[in-house]
Amino acid sequence: MNKLSATFDRKISLLEFNKEIKKLIENFNQNQKLLIEVKIEGDSIIANVNENPNQIEPQRWIWDFPQ
Repeated sequence: MNKLSATFDRKISLLEFNKEIKKLIENFNQNQKLLIEVKIEGDSIIANVNENPNQIEPQRWIWDFPQ
């Protein structure tokens, strides 16, 4: 798996958002380093989960909130 995307309502709770992101991450190999990009567009939150291009990163999940 290389990339998964999901769109959420902007009113989603942080707890529910976290549960949904974990569901996306379960689709990747446990050894893969992942980059989670989160963007807010209008009334939606868009989350993209990709393989992290920086494979020497010590953490499995890295969050990115581009402006």
